[in-house]
Amino acid sequence: LANAFSTAFGKLPHVPATVLLKPILMGTVLGGILYIAIMPHLSGFAELGTMLFLVTFAVAYVYGNPRAVLVKVMMLTMMVIIISAQNQQTYNFLVFANWSLVGVMFIGVMLVAWHFPISFKAEERFQAQLRRYLRSAAFLLADLSDRHEAKAGRLRRWRRAFHLHELTILPSRLRTWSAALPPAALGNTAPAELERLLSGLQRFSFRMQDLQEAFPDARRTERFADLRSQDESLRSRLREVLERLATDPAALDEQRCRELLDSGEERFAHGVEEALDDIGTEREQGQRIYRLLGAYRGLLGAFEDITSGLSAIDWASLRDSRF
Repeated sequence: LANAFSTAFGKLPHVPATVLLKPILMGTVLGGILYIAIMPHLSGFAELGTMLFLVTFAVAYVYGNPRAVLVKVMMLTMMVIIISAQNQQTYNFLVFANWSLVGVMFIGVMLVAWHFPISFKAEERFQAQLRRYLRSAAFLLADLSDRHEAKAGRLRRWRRAFHLHELTILPSRLRTWSAALPPAALGNTAPAELERLLSGLQRFSFRMQDLQEAFPDARRTERFADLRSQDESLRSRLREVLERLATDPAALDEQRCRELLDSGEERFAHGVEEALDDIGTEREQGQRIYRLLGAYRGLLGAFEDITSGLSAIDWASLRDSRF
């Protein structure tokens, strides 16, 4: 039961628990009617399959509106659980009674969990997950300074894997929560700018994965020592901006941020050109260094979309208290 409900709520985390009451009760009644009045008269798999098809079709037809997806899923879930179809079918009224009580208990637990320990208001979850994303990005940039896998402790590897996972899953979660933001929370935020922010976050995640792969290869080249200072300066600037935004995304000086990062990228690109002017540099080493430069450029391009989207958000409306 927990697995089935968790799967249903995975795509709709913003739906309040009170919405569950009606579909669970309707699914319980539907399952009870099938279990008590119809299934004892069935004599084979063909009849059972026909019954399941007709019931599923009827529920999907009546609740065909995409907004009613949770009602449909909850009804069918309770129906399947209560009928408990098996090869050797037995019938007991207590099965129906017990699962009815379980459904009511589940609703009660969800009503409590809805208010504890965190708020499930879309505007609050959106901001919290955005800050989590920015903190994870800052950690991964700092982690690049010490990427000797053999010397890294288990805790360090776990933290790295956790933050990489955060960058993978949070863009899609932020998109889900953004779709549930009430109009009052959006305020003067243009939908196109919000979409630019979400797309920038997704692209930043992809480019961060590229950087995680390109950096160790470039670091093993002979010419990387000449680029170390420019590389650390660029990463340090980007990390500081991310850490500042993770504390307060609204405190963004977009122009200043762009000037800092552009100057860092320019110096790093100039260092790459100087390093590769050495005639002794092998082609393979040059490709590794150019790949690192391309990863940085892609990362900064995605970050530019993020900063543009953040600056366009109406933070006063998003942070306004609502009940």
